[in-house]
Amino acid sequence: MVLENMAYGKAYLKEAKYTDAIMRFNKVLTLDSKNEEASLLLKKAQNELETQVLEMVFAQKEGEIKRSADEIMTSGRRYLDQKQYIEAMAEFSKVLKIDPTHKEALRLQGESQFRMESALIKRSKVDAIGFLGKAMKLVAVGKYQDAMDQVTAALERDPKNQEVIALQKKLAIIIKLGKKQENQ
Repeated sequence: MVLENMAYGKAYLKEAKYTDAIMRFNKVLTLDSKNEEASLLLKKAQNELETQVLEMVFAQKEGEIKRSADEIMTSGRRYLDQKQYIEAMAEFSKVLKIDPTHKEALRLQGESQFRMESALIKRSKVDAIGFLGKAMKLVAVGKYQDAMDQVTAALERDPKNQEVIALQKKLAIIIKLGKKQENQ
């Protein structure tokens, strides 16, 4: 799982999908906390994401500079309501550029980041449930190795899912027993 998450993380980093890369490198570090390459790549992905947000902030048109903090906050809230979290963070960053002590902008920028991370985690858990369902269907028809592949995919997305972990253990036993019977 470490190698696979590293590969996905590197691919996402190359494709400038920094939030996905961050999730993959975090998974690697959850499994292997001393993995220096994952740690370095995680920092790189985080820096790239910050740079991307900052570039969005500084790529504003001349007319946007003149907008008031209230107008920018309204725009940021709208983006937040539409679940466009990077855009929302960029808007709140603009307000903070104007007034670094703006409490509401600080709070909403943090909330935008939290919601974005939560959405990514939720999406991973939903994906894991889908793989678990496929695995159970494969178990029902006796395709245990294929089911194990689905379980592995589920664990990549939600490594702490106890139902998936339990099925993985059962499948490992079934597959092992099946190989023993084949050898006899």
